[in-house]
Amino acid sequence: MSATQLAKLVRATPRWIHKLTQDGVLHRATDEDGSELRGRYSARSIGDFCDYLRKQGRIDDTSELRYAALRNERMAADNELSQLNLAERKGQLHNSDDVEFVMTQMLTAFKSRILAIPSRSSRQCVGKKFREIFDIQMHEIELALRELSGYDEAKFVKENREYLASKGIEIDELDEQSNGNGAVL
Repeated sequence: MSATQLAKLVRATPRWIHKLTQDGVLHRATDEDGSELRGRYSARSIGDFCDYLRKQGRIDDTSELRYAALRNERMAADNELSQLNLAERKGQLHNSDDVEFVMTQMLTAFKSRILAIPSRSSRQCVGKKFREIFDIQMHEIELALRELSGYDEAKFVKENREYLASKGIEIDELDEQSNGNGAVL
């Protein structure tokens, strides 16, 4: 092929093809006796051009790039999983099912206590003055509000252990399988 044809093929100018030939990057085609054919290039020149671009850092081997990217992605995912596992073990992260269960229990207890205020305080209020009735009801309301403010981290840990036990997983087994950085093997 001619320099112009090679230039079109590699999306370059013929002048640049000539410069690369002078620099020893590209080699001209040869005839049967081994002499160069002026202005003619073989298909081997395309491979030479690709090698030149790789050396220049313009094109890298895509399989190596893909492998490195996937390896980095996996390492990042493993790191994130280890961090989440560690946070869960430290009690800083809770399973959404556990949170839902404990919050439902807290809200149900709160609702029950609020709905019980009239029946619990009405008998105590018979024959009392306004201030005494007010104090009795405020005391009952404060007891109900304490139900909501009583976040107990131990409840979440306990519920998590019970949940895992219901799935047939023993916490002691998980501790033995841990590799020391919070990740389960």
